[in-house]
Amino acid sequence: MDFFRPKIGCKHPLTLERMDREEIKIVHFSRGRVRLKAKPLQGEPALAKEVEGVFRSIPGVLGVEVSTVTGSVLFSYDPRAIRSDAAFAALSSALLRYFPALDMSLVAGWLRGGAD
Repeated sequence: MDFFRPKIGCKHPLTLERMDREEIKIVHFSRGRVRLKAKPLQGEPALAKEVEGVFRSIPGVLGVEVSTVTGSVLFSYDPRAIRSDAAFAALSSALLRYFPALDMSLVAGWLRGGAD
């Protein structure tokens, strides 16, 4: 999906190699909310805005908040809506694109199963 690729000419394009070298981790997960820490987002407002825009466009994602001070990313989502194949595929694709160091099998289990 082309809209998950960083925009050509973006001042701070996010590359998979850059994210693989940096620490990216799930800080908290509960049904309907996931908080990540992604150090490459610190001090990168253009990149934060891009990440917010991409994730907000995904069906079932209710909100996205990115802090360029801490590198924190908070996703709010509708657990029932995100289980649809289309929404799940879009979310998985975006997560892999922007946060490839995440353990996607673990994330998929949480999203599909809905941890409490």
